[in-house]
Amino acid sequence: MTIKLTKEQFDRAVAGMVNQKYDGTWHCKVGQYNGRNVAIVLGWSCDYADGDAQYQIRQFGKTWTLCGKIAINIDDLQCDFDYDWAMPLTKFGDVYDSEHAIDNKSFDYLKDEAEFVMIELKNGNLKIEE
Repeated sequence: MTIKLTKEQFDRAVAGMVNQKYDGTWHCKVGQYNGRNVAIVLGWSCDYADGDAQYQIRQFGKTWTLCGKIAINIDDLQCDFDYDWAMPLTKFGDVYDSEHAIDNKSFDYLKDEAEFVMIELKNGNLKIEE
């Protein structure tokens, strides 16, 4: 499976999210499973525990960190990183958590994770909560 996202497109998305500050999401569809879009998603995570995060801002008394994850769109809005995008589940019902703070290695990490998630969904090792 080939993810059709270039490093330049990813870097532009990161820059756009940094300019937006703590608000909204960006996503790139990588596939579909059971009628739901699976995507690489960027968004701001509140109080994410990573002291080395490259993109963090302090706003409204909280620390916001630009993060990325492989997630499934579960809501028509698609604008809230934590509520509109859910991570897949293992066959045991645990969350397969690919979320991490964006840094200079994130492009390769997220592309690799996206390919892995799509393969594991197809093989039945990951699932989408209905």
